[in-house]
Amino acid sequence: MVTKDEYEAYKTKVLVGLKELLNSTGTRPVLFAGAGISRRYLGAPSWLELLRKVAQIAGIDDEAFNFLSQKANNDPGTIGSLLVETVRIGRGSSDKSIT
Repeated sequence: MVTKDEYEAYKTKVLVGLKELLNSTGTRPVLFAGAGISRRYLGAPSWLELLRKVAQIAGIDDEAFNFLSQKANNDPGTIGSLLVETVRIGRGSSDKSIT
């Protein structure tokens, strides 16, 4: 087991190294907070929930969304691409824009 003194020495060493690294870049650090922050603390939807809502707004029912989701192996990026293609085809558009 690690003693309190060993842990404090480790923390100091890591912090010194981190400060040196940040100072050596000549830039300011940027904190990146992933999507889990908004989901956990703000109750935002997951990517799949958001895509399902977009599909509903586009007139795609749950059965069709579930088919697209299964076809995409539940990958949100692929589902989004399939949604765009489905809406484009459904509108009879010959180009790839959704305008």
